[in-house]
Amino acid sequence: NGSKITKLVLADDFEEVISGKELDKFRALNTLEVAEENSLYSVNDKAILSKDGSELYAFALNNVDKKEYYIPNTVTTIRTNAIFTEAMHGYKDPIQKIILSNSVKDIQEDAISVVTFTTTKNDVLQISAKYPGAADAFDDYALTWWGSGVTIYCLESEVEKFKGKFEDALVIGSS
Repeated sequence: NGSKITKLVLADDFEEVISGKELDKFRALNTLEVAEENSLYSVNDKAILSKDGSELYAFALNNVDKKEYYIPNTVTTIRTNAIFTEAMHGYKDPIQKIILSNSVKDIQEDAISVVTFTTTKNDVLQISAKYPGAADAFDDYALTWWGSGVTIYCLESEVEKFKGKFEDALVIGSS
């Protein structure tokens, strides 16, 4: 049980695959570091990325005070369970908006998973994917949610593709 751990440091020899699902267990986490000598991982804004920044492995959703997360423009791949939260009574509300940079080309199965057990009005996750080809970046099962709603903001030309993949999501297109 990692509920009281406030600092997590990935050592220089840490080579396990880590995900947001593992980070979600650390409810009190406020410091996330990776040893500079670690050849696989780096940290950017409470997110664990590949060393070169091209892959997002994990983001500590419940451990941020802000309500929006901008995927860094170096990220091309969002890995399975990278963005994961089970928001329950007594914990911080989960992040409300994820903004994808146009560099993202591959969003793997279950990359974004949100489960909420709260009754707040903020139980809608917003995803901004306003770039050409955004819908094609999403695996058919990249986005899963339970107990909350999802709104996807995209280009008008991407609306039907998003609706075909995520029929229960509200999809709003704009130019």
